[in-house]
Amino acid sequence: MCREEAHRLFARKKELDATGVRLLCVVKEAIPEQIDQFVPKYWGEESDSDLYLDEELQFFKFLGGGEEQSKGLFALASSAVRSANSRAGAYLKSVGGDSNLTGEGWILGGLLVVRPGGEVEYQHAESTFGDMADLDEVMRAAQSASDIANMAEMNRAWKNSGINDDGGSSSSPSEEGSSGDEF
Repeated sequence: MCREEAHRLFARKKELDATGVRLLCVVKEAIPEQIDQFVPKYWGEESDSDLYLDEELQFFKFLGGGEEQSKGLFALASSAVRSANSRAGAYLKSVGGDSNLTGEGWILGGLLVVRPGGEVEYQHAESTFGDMADLDEVMRAAQSASDIANMAEMNRAWKNSGINDDGGSSSSPSEEGSSGDEF
């Protein structure tokens, strides 16, 4: 995920918060000056605790189906990457940001929306540099994951309520003061 995508996603954090979905960022290397620049400009000051370092690249391997995915120097010459670079440069300039070539830049990233319990609701793995997830799809997936979480919570509450499916109590006859007769 590039700075542009992170910034665009974080700009919708309040919408995600309203659904109860937590926004996290996973980085593959900890270059202090890069993190110090990234958090306030692209991720938001209050979210620095939601930034995780994945030194073993497990997140990136998951996105790649078990192997980290990367592109080489020739990918930079593709029209898709040149177009994405122009788009990102214009966007970042409009929000007072910039890009850089510091650190490892060949491993592709992506984005996951994960339901409570760990099931993936939505996955976008970059196919090349600057390939961004459709943020409207991400927001729909977040809402769906939230709806599923809410349904699961309602089911747990229902099961714990002591009321059975026909509206009666689920307590046993002996708990209701029955004489023990069974029908």
